[in-house]
Amino acid sequence: MEVLNSVLRRQIVTYTGSNLVPNHDFIILSVEMVFIVLVSMCLLKYRYYRHHIISMIFFLIFGIISEIILKTYENMDWKLILIISMRILGVLVNATYYCYQKYMMEHLFLPYWNVAFVPGVVMFLLACVFLIFCLSSSDKEKSNLSFIRIFYSFFKTDAGLGAGKVILVFVLHTLMSPLAILILYHFGPNFVLTIFQFSRVVQNLTTIKVNQIYVIIFFILQFISLLIHLEIIELNFCGLNKYTKRNIEIRGIDDLDLERKDTIVDLKIGIDKDYDIELKDEEKAIEMRDKEGANEFVE
Repeated sequence: MEVLNSVLRRQIVTYTGSNLVPNHDFIILSVEMVFIVLVSMCLLKYRYYRHHIISMIFFLIFGIISEIILKTYENMDWKLILIISMRILGVLVNATYYCYQKYMMEHLFLPYWNVAFVPGVVMFLLACVFLIFCLSSSDKEKSNLSFIRIFYSFFKTDAGLGAGKVILVFVLHTLMSPLAILILYHFGPNFVLTIFQFSRVVQNLTTIKVNQIYVIIFFILQFISLLIHLEIIELNFCGLNKYTKRNIEIRGIDDLDLERKDTIVDLKIGIDKDYDIELKDEEKAIEMRDKEGANEFVE
């Protein structure tokens, strides 16, 4: 019975996805973080430093420990391997998609509402096609296609409850889609990982057993690693905060102020045909000179 429960739990967690956000486990989420870093380096010309690499490594380590405790990859079979391979390919596509959206806003200067509108229309049309395909299926819940079986499973026990789930997911998508594009617009593709992190943690908190409750410690540690990667938390030791975006901007402002102080500014204002007023920055003085260059007075 314990083995059967473990297998069923693994299938629920690994073979099916969330209706709202991708239900990637922490290892797949770590792979997506790596892909986002690599694609953003190539496409967006982002630079990453020691604190990014170290936090990314710890994010992966804590993710592996969490999935070992949760026994997600227990009893591996060919179907699970195929699903993992498809999800790795999927997160590569997602990473490229998020980075390219940011590229269009940051380099092509396209409004974020236009960037979000086009994929929204495409997804809406695809959803309509899938809906028509599901409704026209004669096998319904006995269909060989999994997405048709899942569709009818929503309405198998209680049609009203199933319809309520669909409406709720639609409303949540309506709220989250603008938030996702605004995160990309104001921050960057790396920050989208916080959505997937919260989704996975919440999903796990509803299914973990009492003897696995200590996995929450590793959830917290992994989330802290993500915050360090996003520079929301800075590590003020071993120079790990030297190349954060905030400190780089501060040094840039200081260097600009120093350059301005070192620059000598001479301003001449002609008051009539015989005299000029000259402001000399290095002397903090105002001089009146005649056109021949003789000083009349100095303040």
